[in-house]
Amino acid sequence: MGPFPGWWLGEDDDRVYKPWVSQARWHRELQSAGFSGADVTAYDIEPPYNVAASYISRPLCDTPIDHEIWLLTKSATPSQWTKVVQSALGDNGYTTNLTTLHEAPPKGKFIICLLDSECGPTLNKLEDTYPLLQSYVGKAEECRILWVTESTTLSCSMPLHGLIHGVARTLRAELLLDFSVLEVPSWDGGSANAMAQVCEKIQISRAQSLPDPEYEFVLDGREIKIGRYRWTPLMEELSSPPIPNAPRKLDLTAYGLLDTLQWIQKEQFELAAGHVEVQMEYVGLNFKDMMVSMGFFGSKEDLGLEGSGSILRVGPEVEGFSVGDRVVLMHPGALGSKVMVPQDTCIHLPEKLSMADAATMLTAYVTVMYSLLEVGCLKKGQVCKILIFLMTMMIDNVQSVLVHSACGGVGLAAVQVCQAVGAEIYNTVGNDVKVSDLMETYGLARDRIYNSRNTSFQANLMHATAGRGMDIVLNSLSVGKEAPESLKSMLTLFSDWYVRGSIGPIHPVKVFEAVDIVSAFRYMQAGTHMGKILVHLPTSSETLPLPVVKKFPSFRADASYLLVGGLGGIGRYVSSWLVEQGAREIVFLSRSAGISNDDQKFIHELETQGCHVICAAGDVTNRKDVEAAVDRRTRPLAGVLQMAIDLKASWLLYEEWEAALAPKLAGTWNLHCATEQDSLDFFVVFGSIAGVCSNTGQANYAAATTYLEALTRYRRQRGLPSSVLHLGVVGDVGVASHNARFLQRVQSIALHVLNESEVVDALAAAINISPPNSASATGSIAVGLAHTKRRSDLPKEIFLGGRDARFAIYPNLESTGGAIGGDKSSQVNALKALLAEIQRDPSLTGKQETEIALIKELGRFVSLNLTGQTQDPSQDNPDDTSYTEAMAEIAVDSLMAIEVRNWLRRSLGVEIPTVEINRAGTLRGLVKFVLNGLGEKYDQSSTLDAAAG
Repeated sequence: MGPFPGWWLGEDDDRVYKPWVSQARWHRELQSAGFSGADVTAYDIEPPYNVAASYISRPLCDTPIDHEIWLLTKSATPSQWTKVVQSALGDNGYTTNLTTLHEAPPKGKFIICLLDSECGPTLNKLEDTYPLLQSYVGKAEECRILWVTESTTLSCSMPLHGLIHGVARTLRAELLLDFSVLEVPSWDGGSANAMAQVCEKIQISRAQSLPDPEYEFVLDGREIKIGRYRWTPLMEELSSPPIPNAPRKLDLTAYGLLDTLQWIQKEQFELAAGHVEVQMEYVGLNFKDMMVSMGFFGSKEDLGLEGSGSILRVGPEVEGFSVGDRVVLMHPGALGSKVMVPQDTCIHLPEKLSMADAATMLTAYVTVMYSLLEVGCLKKGQVCKILIFLMTMMIDNVQSVLVHSACGGVGLAAVQVCQAVGAEIYNTVGNDVKVSDLMETYGLARDRIYNSRNTSFQANLMHATAGRGMDIVLNSLSVGKEAPESLKSMLTLFSDWYVRGSIGPIHPVKVFEAVDIVSAFRYMQAGTHMGKILVHLPTSSETLPLPVVKKFPSFRADASYLLVGGLGGIGRYVSSWLVEQGAREIVFLSRSAGISNDDQKFIHELETQGCHVICAAGDVTNRKDVEAAVDRRTRPLAGVLQMAIDLKASWLLYEEWEAALAPKLAGTWNLHCATEQDSLDFFVVFGSIAGVCSNTGQANYAAATTYLEALTRYRRQRGLPSSVLHLGVVGDVGVASHNARFLQRVQSIALHVLNESEVVDALAAAINISPPNSASATGSIAVGLAHTKRRSDLPKEIFLGGRDARFAIYPNLESTGGAIGGDKSSQVNALKALLAEIQRDPSLTGKQETEIALIKELGRFVSLNLTGQTQDPSQDNPDDTSYTEAMAEIAVDSLMAIEVRNWLRRSLGVEIPTVEINRAGTLRGLVKFVLNGLGEKYDQSSTLDAAAG
C-alpha cells in the first residue's frame, strides 16, 4: 500500500511508482541472471486486472550443440524447398548435408527427414521404398531423427500424414531410437525456421537428461506447441450435472451388495389427492429393510418403513394437516429426503415426543398392537401377516406371550404392550448383555429370558410353564398393505396409548447420518444391536453425495446403424448395448457376416428384442462392398461404428505392413466417402493404445491407429461427426480374453485390464463427443492407458508411456490418488489370470497353491466388505501363512452368503446357491466347493473341445 514505506523500496531499480514489474522486465532480469527468461507466464486473471503472475524459467547451461545437420531427401540434388530449409538452418548457425534412403545414415548425426515435403505421405504406398526405409531406420540407432510432416493434430488436410506418429512411437520403444516428429502447416520459410528451433530444443533437452523428453512438436502460427495427455475418470465424461435442490432417495444398484446402497436424485411429481409431502428428519431401519436389500423379497423402492418429519406440501382433499405440521408416518419408501404419502399413514407428533424418538416407534408398536390387540382379541380366527418373530396365542383370553428377539425394536415394543395389558411375558435374546438390559430396564425375571441362538429355550419354556407352553403362533409381513383401514385405527390407538403413558420410545437408539447409510445397514446386518437404528436426514439434500449418473446416448428406433466388424467378441457386446439403448436396425458388414451358427444365434437374440438385423457380407477395404452395405439399410443412417481389425504382430514384410493398415486406412476412408452425405449422429472408429503409447512390435497397427486420429480431425474440420476410441486390453471379451499367456503377461506388467462395462462406457463417451461442435477439441478418447502399480515401481521399459513428456502428468496423478488403475483392478487381473490358467489346465483346481490364492482373494473381499475393515489386511501380510489360515477359518453366515454369492458370480463367473454356501461353513470349505465346480466345468469343456476337434 502506498502509505507504507515498504511500497517505495524499489525506487533505485526503476520501480518508482509501484513495487511490481512487467513480464518483459522479468524476462530481461531472468536472462541477465543466467536463466532462459520468462519461458511460460500464467496470470491469476487476464491483465491488466491481474494481481499475481507465475513464471517458469530454467537455468542456462553451456550445452554443446552439434551444428551439423543432415537432410534426408528423395534425391541428392536439392529441391527448391530443400534449399529454403538449408538457408534457414544456415541463418541459425547450422551447416547442412544431404543424404538419401539409398545411403547409410551418417553415424551419430542429427537427421531431418524432408521426404513428406517432396513425395507426399512417405508411409503410404511403400511398395518400392519399404525395404529401403526399413533398412535406413534400422541402421540409424545412434542418430537423432526429426521427421517433418504436414499438420494432422491441430488441423488436417491429408490424414495419411498421421501414419508417421504411430511408427515413430513404436521405433522409440522397439529400437530405442531418438525419433521426433515436427508438424508444420505449410512448406515455407516459417516452417524451415521452426526446424532450427526444434533442433536446438532437442539437443539441449537430451544434454540435460530430462526424465521425460519431448518428441512431438506442432508449429501453430509462430508458436511451437507440445502435447500432453490428460487423465480423467471415465464417469466424468458421461456425467450430467445434478438438479439443484432435487430431493434424494435411497437406491440399491445390486441386491445382495450393501456397498451399492447410494443416494440418488428423486423425480418430483404433483401431489395426488389425499397425499402430503413430508421433509424427513429421521427414518427408522427395520429388519425388513435388510431383507429387501439382500434380495429376499420386496423392492428397493420400499426401503424405509417409518420416520418423522415436517409437512412441506398438502395435496387436494387433505384434511387435518397443514404445511409445517410435525408428523410421524408409516409407509414404504420412507428412506428419502422428501416423501409423498397418503395422509392416512401419518399422525401428528404427540407433544413432548421428539422427532428422533418418534421415528423409533410406529412399525414396532403398530405391529405388536395389531397382532396382540386386534387380531388376537377382536378378530378371532383371522390369520394375517406380522413383521418378524413374534409369537402369541390366539384364544379368547391371552394369558402368555413369547417374544423372540426381545431386544429388537418389535421385541421391546411387545414387552411394553404386554406389560400394559398384564400378560405373562417370556423372552429370548442372543447374549447376556441383552439379558441384563431386559432385567434392568423392564424388570423382567431372569428365569423367563432364554437363549435365542439355539433350541434350548423350548425345554426351558415347557419346564417354566409346567408343560403348558405358549398358546398360539401368528406370522405376518406387512400390516398396512393387507388392512389399510386397520393401519389408520392402529395409528390412532398408538397415539392414545402414548398420550396415556402406556408405551414409550424404543431405547437404546443408534443414530447414523444419512451419508453413512451403508454403515447403518452393516450395523444391522451384524445382528448384535439392541433397540432401534435411526438414519438422520440432513436439512439440505444437497449435502448427500450423489453417484455420477451416466449420460448414455439413446439410439433412434427410426434410424439404421452400420457396424463394421460388429460380430466379434467386443462387437457383439456393443451391438447388444445399442439395442438395449433403443436401436432397432443394425447393418453388419464383415467378410462372413451372418454365416456361422454363432452369428445366427446372436442375430436371433437381437431380433427377439425387436431389432431388424441386416447382414452384408463384404470387405470394408472394397469401396463397392461398403456402398452396397450402406444401400441395404431400410431407414436413414444415423451412426457408424468401425471396429474392423487385422492384427499382424510383425511388420518385416511389406505385405504384413499393408495387411494391418488396410482395414483402418482404406476401410475407414471408404466408410467416410460412402456416408459423407448422410446426416449422421456419430462416426466412431476403434483404435488402440498401441498407437497412443510406445509399444513394441506393432508399428503397422500403431500407424493405422494414428491415421484414425488424423482422419477424425479431417472430418471434424469439415463439420462431420467423428471420434476415435483407443482401447487397451479387454479381459472379458475379444482376442485377449482367450489368451491365458497374454493375460499373464499383462498381469506381470501391472497393466489395467478393461471389462465389458468400461468398454461400453468409453464408447458412450466417444459417441457423445463425436459431433463436431462437441466440447472435445480432439474427438479422441483412450481407455486402459494405466497401470495398477505406481510408475516408480515399474521398470523404464515396462511403463506404457515410456519416457515421454506427453505422459509427464501421470506421476502427479499417482501421488494424489494412488495408482490410476487401482488395487481393485490388480485383484481383478489376478483373478482373471488364475481363471484363464484353470481353464487351460483344470488339474490346477486340485493344487494347494490355487486353493490358497482363492482363499486370499475371497478373504480380502470379506474383510473389506463384510467386517467393516477399511484397510486391506493382506497388504501387511501378503505371504503370511497365519494370515491365510485365519482367512480360511472365517465363518460364513446366512446374511453374508448373499454377498459372497454375488462376488463369486461377478469375479469368478460361477453360480453357487446360497444353500451350498451356508453348508460350506467356512471360507476354506467354500473355496473347496468352488474349485470342485470349476474343475468339473472345465474338464467337461475340454472333453467337448476334444470331441469337436
